[in-house]
Amino acid sequence: MTSDRMAINPKLIRWARKRAGYSLEAAELYFRDIRAWESRQKAPTYVQLESVALRFGVPVSVLFFPEPPDVPEPSRSFRTLPDREFATLPPRMHLLVRKAQAFHLSLVELTEGRSPAERPILRTFQNKEPDPAEVRATLGVSLNDQRAWADPAEAFRGWRDALHDAGVFVFKDAFRQYDYCGFSLYDAELPVIYVNSSRSATRQIFTLFHELGHLLHETSGLDPVPPDVLDRLPTASRNVETQCNRFAADLLLPPGELDRLMADDEPTESTATRIAGDLNLSREMVYRHFLDHGWITLEAYRDARERWNVPPAKSGAGGNSNRTLVTYLGTHYLDMAFAAYYRNRLDENGLADALGVKPARIPKLERLLYAG
Repeated sequence: MTSDRMAINPKLIRWARKRAGYSLEAAELYFRDIRAWESRQKAPTYVQLESVALRFGVPVSVLFFPEPPDVPEPSRSFRTLPDREFATLPPRMHLLVRKAQAFHLSLVELTEGRSPAERPILRTFQNKEPDPAEVRATLGVSLNDQRAWADPAEAFRGWRDALHDAGVFVFKDAFRQYDYCGFSLYDAELPVIYVNSSRSATRQIFTLFHELGHLLHETSGLDPVPPDVLDRLPTASRNVETQCNRFAADLLLPPGELDRLMADDEPTESTATRIAGDLNLSREMVYRHFLDHGWITLEAYRDARERWNVPPAKSGAGGNSNRTLVTYLGTHYLDMAFAAYYRNRLDENGLADALGVKPARIPKLERLLYAG
């Protein structure tokens, strides 16, 4: 074995591959020597292990463990989504869930498993039905605050900050699956919400609170559950999805405020657009309020939703990958990881692992975050 080969337990590569849902044949499309790695006939280099970790959605440090970690399958925490239904999700969604789990493992390491929030919101509402007005008050965001944000992008950042202060970590990613807006991973101390960056900022905001509804019900969630899957769910699970939608809608647009904003206007699409613009909301959500009040027909709502939910045209433009990473991970998480690095709790490889990048990118990220 040459000096640049890593002496690791081959069970870890097999564990990571199977956990990500790859057969050996599928994995060989990316790693031609993976059979040899798993049978100990060959050993991968560190660079190859980084690629394995990225492809299979695990921290590279886990591949150096003596044995595969006892990490529960993601489907176990999605209590409202049976295993057979979870298994039907697109492969990209399975990979993103495992990526979120990798960040959760890093959070456990960075925080020693305890919420850094002074008053974690999941403790505040433990064993208590979450009332939207009470949850909003706990987050400390008034309607005037919501109205003062310049645009939906700033509103998303404001809500994200409020959730972080309440002990909920928010990550973003390009899902490449337009129909899926986000999901959450329940943990009593370190809950995670993962949001599809490809959706509009107003839809991302709604996803934050649909998923917060799941977390407050002590379960992981998916937004939205595909209609064909939703129809097959047990009644109790369908009820939770309905409750989470209602919770998000009433928190973002309290019924009393809707009545005030309507004044004497008719419940038209233009009225929904005006109200949505006033509070940095999606017009679809406002129009859904109209439907729930019996002000419009189901056909009118469905027609508007179909017209408003057209996937954006794909852009061929690139972008600054480091700025994108800052947006995806969020400055709170990045500050926490770099603080651990500065205190020598993480070495360079450990920091890179926590950020899901190669060590060579760390100096550029550091300059982007802290220079000037």
